[in-house]
Amino acid sequence: MKGEEDHMESTRFLDDSVELPEKVRRELGVSPPKRFSYTTWAFHAALITLYSVVFLFATLKDHHRTTNYDALQDMVPSPARSSISYETKYFTNDKASASVYFGEPSDEREALWEELLGPSTVRLSAHDLERLGRPKGKVIQLPDGDYIGTLNVFHDLHCLRRVTRLLYPKHYFPNITDEDKHMNLLHAQHCMDRLRQSIQCRGDISVATYLWGVRQAVPIGNFTSLHECVNWDALHSWSRDRMVDVFEPGLLIHPTLGPAYASYGTNKTFTGIVVDHPAD
Repeated sequence: MKGEEDHMESTRFLDDSVELPEKVRRELGVSPPKRFSYTTWAFHAALITLYSVVFLFATLKDHHRTTNYDALQDMVPSPARSSISYETKYFTNDKASASVYFGEPSDEREALWEELLGPSTVRLSAHDLERLGRPKGKVIQLPDGDYIGTLNVFHDLHCLRRVTRLLYPKHYFPNITDEDKHMNLLHAQHCMDRLRQSIQCRGDISVATYLWGVRQAVPIGNFTSLHECVNWDALHSWSRDRMVDVFEPGLLIHPTLGPAYASYGTNKTFTGIVVDHPAD
């Protein structure tokens, strides 16, 4: 027993870091160094650490993305949110594409604008108004109990059309009076500033480049850039499914002044006159 204790005492100072010949280790009863076990432990520890970092990064990234999306939902409530999807699209920069909506007045162009602006007025539910923070008493109500509104993109398009018409006053405003000229000026100023705000609000960060031409020293802009766009067909379809024809006889009746558009027929130029103010 004493000999065994002396042997244990004599080998206690030896650890796995001490290099001894195999024969000596067998005589002393010392186990071989456990380098493999330590290396394996270190490898697994490093692997666990790596997995933990990757998992944490992925979790934070997903949380950041989700938080931004939820914040956007809360920041700008809209009944049309479910229809929104994005796509990339090149803007054209040629005369042919521009002339589809712009140029000398024609029945074909008017038809295109009517199609584009057709679903400008849409049906809103009481729940929609609640999410928008609009009191029911401050929104025009339809006979069936729903309400009316407009997605602002259609108002922007209306403004663009309105300003474009000022380029051809003889066609669109024949025999115009001084009062009508003043009205047109007010409407144009309203529309142009509205478009300015809308453009700045969206802040398109796609890039246009420049190149040299052959007939002038001034650089030429290459504006055929790739843009991130709302899928217009999906948004237009959503609006068409909810559209309300405000020119339908008897649909909109002012509480004290009678039918809304009785004196204008189907002339949609007169929607949203800007010189009036909300009734109390």
